[in-house]
Amino acid sequence: METAFLLAYMASQNPVFKSRLIVACLKTALAVSNENTSTTNHAQRKALATAVARDPIAYADIFAPLVVAHAGAQVEQAKDSELLNLVSATWNAVAG
Repeated sequence: METAFLLAYMASQNPVFKSRLIVACLKTALAVSNENTSTTNHAQRKALATAVARDPIAYADIFAPLVVAHAGAQVEQAKDSELLNLVSATWNAVAG
């Protein structure tokens, strides 16, 4: 039986990973809130930034599986800067 997807899911549920992800989501929300209004999908991106700022724990639950799907189970060992990049890379998928 292949286990890569199971390991990835388990990584997405790790409490330490989720704590780090909350901070990465909040930092990204701050950056998006200050981005140029001509940025593609800015309205949706900013709406997500506001939602994340109001309920970061709920949005960490949304971002966790996407970030892990993008990076794999090894994301638990990612540097903070790498985690921040992963959140940025998945932001538009959540923003719609």
